[in-house]
Amino acid sequence: VLIDAVEEISINVNISPNPAESFVNIVVEDMDLVELYDVFGKRLYSEEGNDKVQIDMNAYSSGVYLLRICSEGKSYFEKIIKR
Repeated sequence: VLIDAVEEISINVNISPNPAESFVNIVVEDMDLVELYDVFGKRLYSEEGNDKVQIDMNAYSSGVYLLRICSEGKSYFEKIIKR
């Protein structure tokens, strides 16, 4: 058995706008880390220790990206679409 139990992770996260054109704003209370990954798993962006983060999406092409948000020792993943 690889996984005994799946714990429901519930954090209050606000990500806007999504889909994004120029910027993505992420607001999470007690956020330790936010990372942006492409569909191949390459980390494109990383920032530590802020409850509010703004990622400039202008450097990235249109497509789907994955946000990893770490808060209180847990990770939360969210899909971001860049227009």
